[in-house]
Amino acid sequence: MPPSALVQYVDNPALANAYCSLAFATQFDLDRPAGTAAVPVPTWSSATSVQQTAAILWATKLMDRLWHWTGYPTDAVQALLWPRGGILNVNGWVYIDLHTVPPEIQQATAEYARQLLVSDRTADSEIETQGVLGLKAGSVSLTFKPSVFAKQVPDSVYALVPQMWGYPRSRTSGMRHLMRA
Repeated sequence: MPPSALVQYVDNPALANAYCSLAFATQFDLDRPAGTAAVPVPTWSSATSVQQTAAILWATKLMDRLWHWTGYPTDAVQALLWPRGGILNVNGWVYIDLHTVPPEIQQATAEYARQLLVSDRTADSEIETQGVLGLKAGSVSLTFKPSVFAKQVPDSVYALVPQMWGYPRSRTSGMRHLMRA
């Protein structure tokens, strides 16, 4: 079944389901430099419009669920967490319009969608689910850090969102349980 159509925040905030349009995400991809063999870049242009739409919808859902946003929603019935009130623009001088999803959020959504086309960033870490504690074969040994986890929010997406607007949730905390041998 194909994904539903993209509905941005326009006239009815209760129906919005995407932070950027397909046209915006495509232009965002075109504005990026091409990758090299050493640093592969996800190819948005090789995906179908159905795959691209699904990626935008999933990226939008993840942006809402994986981030702690500052400010407050601007409408009691809005389906998404943006637009938000009480948010200063990137320069910190003017408040963002209460009915606008800022370009930085649209860009982060487009980048997240590009990344999701390449790999499922929300999948469980194989190291965590299999519980690998170590491996030894003769003189060769392999041990994993106990706090390894997959980044659900790619660094490239994190870098596009101004830090004063919010931050990604983390599955780990700075506190550790004391364990005695």
